[in-house]
Amino acid sequence: MLFSADFHRDIHRALTPDGIMACQSDTPFFDGDTIRALHAAVRPIYRSLHLYLAAVPVYPSGLWSFTLGTKGGAAGVRPKALRTPPADWRLRYYSAEIHDACFALPPFAAELTR
Repeated sequence: MLFSADFHRDIHRALTPDGIMACQSDTPFFDGDTIRALHAAVRPIYRSLHLYLAAVPVYPSGLWSFTLGTKGGAAGVRPKALRTPPADWRLRYYSAEIHDACFALPPFAAELTR
């Protein structure tokens, strides 16, 4: 269900005009076919679609992927990093550099989105 086009059409309808959807999309090491199928199914639904990676040590392989889809904005443009987060957020991990690095895909993962 999480990877079906029908589910993502419902999400798209629920988004605001500038809305962003993010969902987990398994590990690129073991679930490449799942990532490839998800992106093929939902690419026509979202204006922009991006895969990003994060280390999640308790998940299989430790490297997990997430898919981000946008309803509005320019096609092909990923969301900008939060350059100056509010001081009261007290972020210890997130930074503009971490944000940008998440979208820098190794070639084997980038290939799954084509």
